[in-house]
Amino acid sequence: MILTRPSLRPLTRSRALAALLAVTVFGLGLLTVAPELHRDLHADAGAATHGCAVTLFAAGVAAAAAALILTVAPLQVARVILPVLVETPRPAPRRFPPGRAPPRV
Repeated sequence: MILTRPSLRPLTRSRALAALLAVTVFGLGLLTVAPELHRDLHADAGAATHGCAVTLFAAGVAAAAAALILTVAPLQVARVILPVLVETPRPAPRRFPPGRAPPRV
């Protein structure tokens, strides 16, 4: 049984994207709990009509994103793990190496 190994390049991109998203969520949380930093980012941070990512995150709009992540994450895990577990047949050699030919009849 021969198991194929997926390329590491997509896995590296996925890890980089996951790290970037984790830093983004951490930054949004930091700006949510530190209104001074949010005001330093832009002047109208305290306005009632203000609607940037930080205020949406603080208001709980992130719950919809969490539901989406909980829906998509298992599919992504299956997409990465299942190809490793599936046996891939080797192609037949086009030409037998010396000493490996079929027997003469």
